[in-house]
Amino acid sequence: MSQIRIEKLRKVYDGTVVAVNDVTITFPSSAVTCLLGPSGCGKTTLMRMISGLELPTSGEIYFDDERVTDLPPHRRNIGMVFQYPVVYKGTSVYQNIELPLREDKLDKAERRRRVENVAESLGLERILNADVSLLDNAGRQKVAVARAVARQPKIILFDEPITNVDV
Repeated sequence: MSQIRIEKLRKVYDGTVVAVNDVTITFPSSAVTCLLGPSGCGKTTLMRMISGLELPTSGEIYFDDERVTDLPPHRRNIGMVFQYPVVYKGTSVYQNIELPLREDKLDKAERRRRVENVAESLGLERILNADVSLLDNAGRQKVAVARAVARQPKIILFDEPITNVDV
């Protein structure tokens, strides 16, 4: 996992709404860090800028010593799990987890190893052949987490991944 360093990051919408105000922070490599705050305080906007889904108004983002501020999301090697489960309908659980591994051009044996390992860790091994559209929200969210983890990205961001999952 990479260190994330943010320097004077700022995001302003429509020239008036300040969503993130000159944040400077370092998230250590291989650490689990939680952002806490009320709704609307900028947590999601900050994560979207780290992932490349939003461009900052000003400031810099570094992964280790590499400046990534202007890199598109696909060049940042990040996994992100959103508040609402994102799955590929009409496919199996296995195919959902495997898809980004195919895009990364991993060989079949490595894809299978990663899918099976993460499925075992998350208790999905018995439903790998199930159609993802038959799963409840909790099951779909587990698939989204498994897909992000199986890629083994440098950074994984979770944006309230259990908010919409029943206890």
